Amino acid sequence: MLVAMNPYEVLPIYTNALIKEYREHKIGELPPHIFAIGDSSFNDMKTTRKDQCIVISGESGAGKTESTKLILQYLAAISGQHSWIEQQILEANPIMEAFGNARTVRNDNSSRFGKYIDINFNKNGVIEGAKIEQYLLEKSRIVSQNEGERNYHIFYSMVAGLSKEEKKRLDLGEASDYNYLKGGKTLTCSGRNEVSEFSDIRGAMKVLNFSDQECWDIFQLLASILHLGNVKFKAKTISNLDASDVSDANLVNRVALLLGANKFDLTESLTKKTIFAHGDAVISHLSKDQASQTRDAFAKALYGKMFIMIIEKINSVIFQTKSSSKRSIGVLDIFGFENFQVNSFEQLCINYANENLQQFFVQHIFKMEQDYYTKEGINWKHISFIDNQIVLDMIGMKPMNIMSLIDEESKFPKGTDFTMLSKLHSTHGDNKDIYSKPKSDLVPAFGIQHFAGPVFYDVPGFLEKNRDTFSQDLKQLIQKSENVYLRKLFENDLSQDNNNKRMVTLSSQFRTSLDVLMRTLNACHPYFIRCIKPNEDKKAQMFDRALCCRQLRYSGMMETARIRQAGYPIRYTYTEFVERFRHLGKNIPPAHKTNCKEASKKICANVFTGDEDYQFGNTRIFLKDLQNEFLEKERSRILAKYILVLQKAIKGWIYRRRYLKLKAAALATQKHFRARGYRTRYLIMRNGYQRLQAAIAARHVTYDYKKSRGIIQKLQPLCKGYVMRHKQQWGKIVAIVKLKNKEEKDLKKAGNKNYKHIAETNMQKRLAELNKEYILKEQEIIEEDNINADEIVDNEFDFLNGFASTPVKRRNETLMGMLKDGEDIDFIHGQEEDLSAYNFRKFAATYFVKNTNPQYSKKQLKESLLDLPTPDDVIAAQALWITILRFMGDLPEPKFEENTTTKENIMNKLTQTLSRSFTNRKEFREILSEEKRHATLGKMERQKLINMTLKRKNKLLEDVRRGLVEDNFAADSYSEWLNSRRTTNLEKLHFIIGHGILRPELRDEIFCQICKQLTNNPSKSSHARGWILLSLCVGCFPPTERFVNYLRAFIRDGPPGYAPYCEGRLNRTFKNGARTQPPSWLELQATKNKDAINLNVTFMDRNSKTIEVDSASTSHEVCQQIALNLNLKDTFGFSLFITLYDKVMSLGSDADHVMDAISQCEQYAKEQGYQERAASWSLFFRKELFTPWHDPCEDAVATDLIYHQIIRGLKYGEYRCNTEGDVATLIAQQYYVENGARMDQNVLHTRIGEYLPEVLVKKGERTDYWEKKIMDAFARSASVKQRYPAIKAKEDMVKYSKAVWPILFSRFFEAVRISGPELPKNNMIIAVNWTGVYMIDDQEQILLELAFVDIAYVGYERSQRDMLHKFTLRTIRKEEFVFHCPDVENLNKLVVYLLDGLKKRSYYCVAIQDYKHPGEAASFLSFKKGDLIVLKNGLNGESLISVTWGYGECNGRVGDFPTEVVQILPTMRKPPDDVLAAFKKDGVFEARQPTAPEMSTIQRMKLYTLAHYADEHFRSGRRATAKQTTVLTAARRSSQEALWKYTNQPIHQPLLQKLLTDEQASRKACDAFTAILKYMGDLPSAKPKVSNEFTDDIFVEALKNDLLKDEIYCQIMRQLTYNRLSSSEEHGWELMYLATGLFIGSASLMVELNKFLKSRTHPFVEPCLKRLQRTQKVGPRRFPPYSIEVDAIQHRSMQIYHKIYFPDDTDEAVEIDSVTKASDLCSTIADRLGLKSSDGFSLFVMISDKVFSIPDDSFFYDFLHELIDWMRKTKPSWNTAAPIQAQYQVFFMKKLWVNTVPGRDLNADHIFHYHQELPKYLRGFHKCTKQDAIKLAALIYRAKHDDNISILENNSGILKELIPSHIIKAGPLSEWKKNVINAYNNDSRLTAEQAKVKFLEIVYQWPTFGSTFFEVKQATDPTYPEICVIAINKHGVSVIHPTTKDIMVTHAFSELNNWSSGNTFFHLTVGNMMRATKLLCETSQGYKMDDLITSYTDYIRKKEKSTAF
Repeated sequence: MLVAMNPYEVLPIYTNALIKEYREHKIGELPPHIFAIGDSSFNDMKTTRKDQCIVISGESGAGKTESTKLILQYLAAISGQHSWIEQQILEANPIMEAFGNARTVRNDNSSRFGKYIDINFNKNGVIEGAKIEQYLLEKSRIVSQNEGERNYHIFYSMVAGLSKEEKKRLDLGEASDYNYLKGGKTLTCSGRNEVSEFSDIRGAMKVLNFSDQECWDIFQLLASILHLGNVKFKAKTISNLDASDVSDANLVNRVALLLGANKFDLTESLTKKTIFAHGDAVISHLSKDQASQTRDAFAKALYGKMFIMIIEKINSVIFQTKSSSKRSIGVLDIFGFENFQVNSFEQLCINYANENLQQFFVQHIFKMEQDYYTKEGINWKHISFIDNQIVLDMIGMKPMNIMSLIDEESKFPKGTDFTMLSKLHSTHGDNKDIYSKPKSDLVPAFGIQHFAGPVFYDVPGFLEKNRDTFSQDLKQLIQKSENVYLRKLFENDLSQDNNNKRMVTLSSQFRTSLDVLMRTLNACHPYFIRCIKPNEDKKAQMFDRALCCRQLRYSGMMETARIRQAGYPIRYTYTEFVERFRHLGKNIPPAHKTNCKEASKKICANVFTGDEDYQFGNTRIFLKDLQNEFLEKERSRILAKYILVLQKAIKGWIYRRRYLKLKAAALATQKHFRARGYRTRYLIMRNGYQRLQAAIAARHVTYDYKKSRGIIQKLQPLCKGYVMRHKQQWGKIVAIVKLKNKEEKDLKKAGNKNYKHIAETNMQKRLAELNKEYILKEQEIIEEDNINADEIVDNEFDFLNGFASTPVKRRNETLMGMLKDGEDIDFIHGQEEDLSAYNFRKFAATYFVKNTNPQYSKKQLKESLLDLPTPDDVIAAQALWITILRFMGDLPEPKFEENTTTKENIMNKLTQTLSRSFTNRKEFREILSEEKRHATLGKMERQKLINMTLKRKNKLLEDVRRGLVEDNFAADSYSEWLNSRRTTNLEKLHFIIGHGILRPELRDEIFCQICKQLTNNPSKSSHARGWILLSLCVGCFPPTERFVNYLRAFIRDGPPGYAPYCEGRLNRTFKNGARTQPPSWLELQATKNKDAINLNVTFMDRNSKTIEVDSASTSHEVCQQIALNLNLKDTFGFSLFITLYDKVMSLGSDADHVMDAISQCEQYAKEQGYQERAASWSLFFRKELFTPWHDPCEDAVATDLIYHQIIRGLKYGEYRCNTEGDVATLIAQQYYVENGARMDQNVLHTRIGEYLPEVLVKKGERTDYWEKKIMDAFARSASVKQRYPAIKAKEDMVKYSKAVWPILFSRFFEAVRISGPELPKNNMIIAVNWTGVYMIDDQEQILLELAFVDIAYVGYERSQRDMLHKFTLRTIRKEEFVFHCPDVENLNKLVVYLLDGLKKRSYYCVAIQDYKHPGEAASFLSFKKGDLIVLKNGLNGESLISVTWGYGECNGRVGDFPTEVVQILPTMRKPPDDVLAAFKKDGVFEARQPTAPEMSTIQRMKLYTLAHYADEHFRSGRRATAKQTTVLTAARRSSQEALWKYTNQPIHQPLLQKLLTDEQASRKACDAFTAILKYMGDLPSAKPKVSNEFTDDIFVEALKNDLLKDEIYCQIMRQLTYNRLSSSEEHGWELMYLATGLFIGSASLMVELNKFLKSRTHPFVEPCLKRLQRTQKVGPRRFPPYSIEVDAIQHRSMQIYHKIYFPDDTDEAVEIDSVTKASDLCSTIADRLGLKSSDGFSLFVMISDKVFSIPDDSFFYDFLHELIDWMRKTKPSWNTAAPIQAQYQVFFMKKLWVNTVPGRDLNADHIFHYHQELPKYLRGFHKCTKQDAIKLAALIYRAKHDDNISILENNSGILKELIPSHIIKAGPLSEWKKNVINAYNNDSRLTAEQAKVKFLEIVYQWPTFGSTFFEVKQATDPTYPEICVIAINKHGVSVIHPTTKDIMVTHAFSELNNWSSGNTFFHLTVGNMMRATKLLCETSQGYKMDDLITSYTDYIRKKEKSTAF
């Protein structure tokens, strides 16, 4: 509460500085001020979210109106937006004052009406609008005023302020000319300039959007009222009755012209009266006095209606509240208590209103206060006060009150003021305490004892004023008027008259309005301002003590002071008190953990040590202001103290951690630096000694070496000579030569004449023999040392001898080259990598048990090389070791056994041995089952069982390892293998490789044993056998991941002949998987030659092809190769078949190894007693299976093959027809294909044996019968008649065979039923063909037939220990069959393929639940569970899978339906009724976990979901029954519906529980989810007009409501959880990306969001996490994503570049992301351009014809979004889907020219300052001398053209580009040209860049440097020209004369009170608020001026704060 005294002068206490001072200060902290009330109400509204009201009361002249204006100005100032709506609210006051205020004897500006201004704020405290309620305008003042008073201000201002032309149009003169203005004999008002006031009024009306026409209409009515007041009447008599007439007809004519009425009608209306009685109109004449009263009533009605219309117009402009959750502050300025010499009906109403306000005051200050104290039970002494309730009851509340009596009398036609007075006296005369009668009964008055004193009311005129009507004639006049505005004023009255509504009196209207006002005030938290009038003379510095005391006393201020002094204004609940002040006590826990009342007592006892006054109530503690202030100070002191302690500790921790790091780093640096010197010296010494040692050692070694060398050199010639002489060839030759010489001498001595010839001949013979001997010896050495590798291989493969190996031509050189050269793709590790780190010895050292030597050895192994899981594996490893040694020749065969052969199959025996091993025993299985059970237990249960089972389990395993558990079978089997007989090498291979195939745990063991024996193997034979064995092993099974790289490295280091070959085989094995059978004899032959395997494949047309394969080749690869060779397109169903003797086996066309089948054939042949190499198997390629959608027309090659298969099968009895006619027809078709359309009986007779099936032809039987049937069938054939091509006939035969023999075209799988409905047999064959799945027994009897539409689910489960895999088949009738099947994977794959294919091509769906669209829209289907839906519009099952809404027909209606509630039927025909009936049964669609889940458990565990968060925070959702999943389903949930999982249905409640209490937020959440569904494509919707249409709907509300932020994140995460639609999921990630750049959620949700994102692997995860961090750092956005952001992410672009333009016509492309603020972008650009500072720079957006500055703290895209939205709203043409993005440009320019000194930042000068200042100069805004203009022109020319003066010399016109237009007129162009050239030459040393700086230095000296100029039109100050220039720079706002360029005035920024801009206006208020100077400018640039002034003031404020800090 504030007591304000009117000083009657302007005091300097209402300035901007004081507004800042009082802002955000509590009442009492600063001296009392009206600003303190405004600030307190504003802060209370924001913190408590409760409406406030400020009740301003007092006598007339006490200053209520000025207080109201100050409150409004303060609220506008602290709102801080300088918005146009704020200015409009403020400008409403001058209009209301002009039309509703007048001079009275007590007040020069008395409000003659009451007003309640309700100012609306949004949640941020920004003014959004206001609404004004007006009460009881004093209309009697229009026609009469007491002496010393005036009429309403507007009349005097209008008469004085209108221009001569306007006054002439209205025929107005001076104020003294009008009776209505001179009634109070006072025409002037001190301190009021009527001309200036009228200018302000017109300006205010412009601000409030009054059009010029509306203003003129108002002035017209005002003028008409003035003229009407001058109309006089003269009395006359008509028919002896008083009558009257108008004295001056011209005056009436003037009024009629202004009112748009007929002058005769006006005269008649004023002088006559029409009364309607019983349907007849009676016209009576009015006397002179009555005519005058009618005239006055008409004037009052005109003004009253006009005043109401003006208020409504103001409200229509300022009431623009956008948000629904608004808060308001109401300011009540109502007439004060009045007591004049003559008090009438108006004073009664005014004083009644004041009585109500006084009661409101009393209620809040006294009654409620004391009642509350009593309720709380505190010690309180009651304070008496004046309660005016009885007065209120008498005047207007209780029955028979004064107001009701006045109303009652007003409605009686014969009621008069005196009859009313009589009723008042009789009713209330006895209540003498508050009702007074005059002393004389002749005095027509009554008195009331008001709270402010007694008042007597004169009753004459009471009833007429209360009726507030004027004659029906005048209403008719108005209705006929041509003045549209006038008719609009009385529109409601005229309509009421037409509807004959009851009369509403003025008092009832006033009481109704007053009741509404009081209810409004009671709903708000009140503040009271009591205005006190210091004296009755309206003089300053005069204080009437008695008057002031009287006002204080009757207003209750004395009692208020007492109650405030004795009362307790501060009240906390005990919880609030403990929470806030518990730190002041000792050991006080938080409020929720203690008894708050006791804790409060402890706190007070601890803090208050004296006799402080406070009390404890029942629920609250009551404090005085002083005690509360002391508590707050103590709290601040304690918190500051402990905050300092915390800061000290945290800072100490931070700095100590930093110190420790620095210390550690310093110590490390010191240590290394110190060691550096010592180590350097040490290294020098060490190197010296080492060099010395080396030199000495080298000297000794050199000496010894030379000595030894000399000796050896002497010895070597002697030795060599001896060897050469005695051992080598040359020695023998020398001996032969010596022998020749000796023989020659001997022969010569003997006398032989031919001694030389004989000796020579003998020598030649000896040399020849010697040469022959040498050659033989050399050949023996070569043969011995260079044994051919192929010969070794042949020797080692001696067991293959017996059949001559015919050379095979190598056809597939590429494949074999790939194998031999090792160029195959590495299927495990991708590209070739470095394997140098993988060494076999390293592996052995790491993994070999007991440090076994990793190289060649012949010793038997005591243990396995590797740690094997079971003892049986160890036994097997020992047997394998011996077998490998025997195969490699390193260990002999047993010699004491006979060399016998056996027919036993090695693989069968191995399977039997391994199946009976320990791994299949009961004890081992128990251990495994126990492990599995433990894995499913909870942590606590598992811990309990560990102690119980640990000892028993460990003991069992230990017993196993020690051999205490008996297992004799395996040992006996291996012993028999090793010792019972000698085995062949092929059997050894089968034994070794068979273990690797059947027991994967032994594979690494086998490879390690072979590698061990190949390491340092001294035997070439053993080495060769080992590599052969290794090549065979890698071709049959791969090693484990642990050993693979070591094996590959080992192979690469092997012999060149085998290394690439082995690596190629290993890669192929990895690609196609391990074999199931050991190598065949054929493979051994190929391995021997390292060649491909050539297989001959026969086709049904008797042709054949040779196909190259290898050990790893699968039937799929072979079939593909055949299809490629034959150009076969339709490959499905074609398979390989192998035959042996009478056996046929299908290899299929999948992953089965071809060589496995051949190996099985060889083993079978051995069992039959034949050698493996003699097995006579054959391969065939034929059609095995049709698809339901097979079309023979699609592939002629396939059709031809099937045709030949049919005729061959028909011939040999494979296919049999049911009738002879069918046989004849098929043969006729065959004849047509082979022989054409002409039937030749001879040909048929000759070939009948080829055509007829063998079963139908008996030996010697004639064929005439069949020939005739065939010929008849031929004649009937459509092919013959239509002359179809042969291929068409073949197609017909294929279609026939498909339809007739489905079982014969089936793929068969052996199976055993283990559960499910009973069948005649359990052992069966499952046949799959195009019609369905059949169960057949061994007699080919069908046990069960299931069509594909009957199958609901298939799945399988592989067995890890045997071949008994499980296959599950479930039907739509809830029958579930489980089979054991060895080929379960291929069976499941085939059925799934056919089911999926049918569903993709199907047009039929079945409803799996009832569905009805929530809105019951006609475009959506409604159906029941089990109804059939036929897809339409080109939809099929395949297209239905990828969408969430389908379109189809059901029950005769077509429409959309959600795909989630239907199941696609696997059929291409309409399903039968029994199938649909099965779907209608309950339980058909019960949820089941699929046997082979789509996602593994580990994967699901890795994907974090909101499941746990939902349990705690989500609302409880209805659990819907999950739908039955099939192999191929439409996209829908596969588990129970949960609120955290994906859905494609809209929601009707939010996900979060906390939103349910907020109905509006709940609705917004549901709308947002619908928009998410539409954006992700999960809900049908029209294509958005703009890309951000849906994103706006999703995010716009969340940015306003924090609760919705969590909701949106939860919704997006929900839609990304188990979403199986890839397109939907991608759109969901787009939304997640956008959301993370907009806002963050609550702390608890952020934890969930981070976990959710980190568990995903999508490419958007990392960007989303980074955006979250940045958003958390910079804060949330204000607007949803701009369209560019949405477009970018939709195109998967996470970088958005914008082109930024600069004033020098250059530009840069800059990256701008979602969280880039304008200030960040400015800094980035400044850094890129090399600017020293970005101070004063800003970004500007040019759009259409406007340029907007982006605020520094705004996000770039937020501003664009807001700007585009604003443009769409203001420009209708923009509200389209036009490409708006291309219509704006972004500029970077200098905005605030602060700290701008030319030369300080050259880059800024060159790019910005010069190019921005130059246009201002050339447009002539600066005041410039001629000499300066010459200098500047020269500098501008040099900056533009540099040293090229020729352009200026040759073209004088260029001067207009160098000199402002207003200056260039001062002289001829030639003179300007001459002077500019001289100035140019004087500055010849300057460069272009220096010229720019020089230009800026000159302009910098001018006071207008750095200004932004605006040409405006003003009409507020007559001393200024109408058109002037406003310059805004760092000095303030200057007004410049447009012609002289002189600065007329400069207002510093500190002088500015308020400024705002509208569409075409800018308003500025300067100086003290009480007498502010206003400047209203008409300009379209007002928004720029507003923004610029705001930017400068903000900059100055920040600088002041930083300086103060």
